[in-house]
Amino acid sequence: MELKMTFCPFCQEKHEVELRWENEQYRFDEIVVVYPKAVYYCDRTNNEFVSAGLESDNEEAAYRAYLDQHGRVVADDFEENIVYEEL
Repeated sequence: MELKMTFCPFCQEKHEVELRWENEQYRFDEIVVVYPKAVYYCDRTNNEFVSAGLESDNEEAAYRAYLDQHGRVVADDFEENIVYEEL
């Protein structure tokens, strides 16, 4: 278990929250790519959340997974056709 000190939007204060990893998938046209998604978990409220910085890291991980598995993509096409789904 990895703990991080960050602002919790549910408690409205900064405290330690657990950093969890989940398998997430996105679909680009007919292609589905699975990548590791990071989320914070607040054990005080039993809620998960993603900060703006963590969301940016997750989007980069999804893009890199796509590149690794399927090659280059044009940025405009990538953003317009992406659909996020939980496994």
